[in-house]
Amino acid sequence: MLKKFFKRSLKEEAGHVFILALIILAFGSLALAPLLNYMGTGLKAGQTFEEKTSLIYAADAGIEDAIWKLIYDFLSIKDSFPDEAHEYALSNKINDKNVDIVIKYVRSGTYQIKSTAGNDNGSSATVTAYVGGLTHMIYGKLELSSGEVLEGDFIVDGDVELSADAGIIGSIYSTGDIILNARAEIIGVVCSEGNLELNASGIVVDNDVYVGGYVKMNAHTIISGNVHAHGQELYQEYAVYLDNHATIEGEVWSNKSIRVNGPQSNIGNVHITEGYEPSGPGSWGEIYYDYERKFCEKPQNGGGIDSYTIN
Repeated sequence: MLKKFFKRSLKEEAGHVFILALIILAFGSLALAPLLNYMGTGLKAGQTFEEKTSLIYAADAGIEDAIWKLIYDFLSIKDSFPDEAHEYALSNKINDKNVDIVIKYVRSGTYQIKSTAGNDNGSSATVTAYVGGLTHMIYGKLELSSGEVLEGDFIVDGDVELSADAGIIGSIYSTGDIILNARAEIIGVVCSEGNLELNASGIVVDNDVYVGGYVKMNAHTIISGNVHAHGQELYQEYAVYLDNHATIEGEVWSNKSIRVNGPQSNIGNVHITEGYEPSGPGSWGEIYYDYERKFCEKPQNGGGIDSYTIN
């Protein structure tokens, strides 16, 4: 009885499932084309986004390379500034992209860096950054030609020499000697593990001075701040030596003797090691036998990117 019932039910349903399958297949065919089109559009959008991201990363690598060059390879590019831009390309591709970089001086130690990464198919991305407050690292002698002026702080692993009318607007730390010639200026703290020589008239150091050796000042030179001279090397027998019309407007800390050699030369109060004295026809302030060596800190790279845009 039950067997007959199932046979009759199946007979009555004959063809219905097939028709339903055809209907589903028809609807699926209608929906498949838009779905595939949508998936293709999404895939293209994903590829475009991935390509744009790769270009931006490559351009950003160019920004980092330019910052490194400003800090560690400044001597090779400084002649372009302030009037011209320094342009170069990375020697190796980044993410298989060519990267071209333009560095422009803007103002007071601030630089604009524009890095463009491009493909062979013409697509590209440009990142623009403004950087400032950098400390330039120089390996070897830093020598400025006549009239040349640099802005920024410098750490120099070697000697420093400024020719006539040259200048540095910023602080400087040198492991060697620092020599300034006629009318040269440093507008910042001067630190030398060696000696400081102001060799001709018109020279100005507009801040404090720290030296491991001696300070020698020729006539008509000025140090506007304090002077700290440890005297591990001496000029004649002096840690601080001033010719006539030389002036130290601040106080002087000296581990050895001081010579103020001329009636028009003058310095401020003197802090000196007991057993040593200032001498000469010039003038000085109060004398304190309390010399204590004071060190200056090396300039730090506290600067970096001030603003950042992507195109």
